[in-house]
Amino acid sequence: MLRIPSITTYLQLRRKVTKTQMNEITILFHSWVLYFLLDRVYREFLIKSRGARDSLGEKWKPLSESRRLYKPLQRGEVAPSVRRQIRERRVTKKVALANRNPPINIDTGRLINSLKPGRVIAGVYQSQNPDQVVRVTVTGISFEIVVPYADEVQAVRSFLPGNWDPWLSSAIALAVPQVKEKYQNVFL
Repeated sequence: MLRIPSITTYLQLRRKVTKTQMNEITILFHSWVLYFLLDRVYREFLIKSRGARDSLGEKWKPLSESRRLYKPLQRGEVAPSVRRQIRERRVTKKVALANRNPPINIDTGRLINSLKPGRVIAGVYQSQNPDQVVRVTVTGISFEIVVPYADEVQAVRSFLPGNWDPWLSSAIALAVPQVKEKYQNVFL
């Protein structure tokens, strides 16, 4: 469970609110924080899949040469003329695909799709993917990626940060205006 400071840490109340209202505000705040955190995780995954460093300075190890060459080809990745040359054995696959750089950690797309942020609907975060199990409460948020091989990938090429603080503070800064907009009459 990721504990998040109270919304009142960031915004001062203009008037008294009931406990029910405060719970609604807190769940909305947590929902937006989760949305922005997952958006960040998703974008950083894409950056690292191209072999670049993310905002925390982390970079995934590159694919091995054999994996790079023999990873299934994506549609349109290799020109038809090159495919024909490989098929007719006029050129080896290794020579034809020497400059190929397929994305790292993206084969079927299931793992990266499980990281796509859902939506905040009626003040509550709604996951759009069955591989993303989320719980947003007044006390915090928890989410789990239930892709069967996610733990193994995380151990080799970490896609979730060990230290959430830099991304959490950014997500909170983006979430506060969303809450303030909906509850303008409550906050200063």
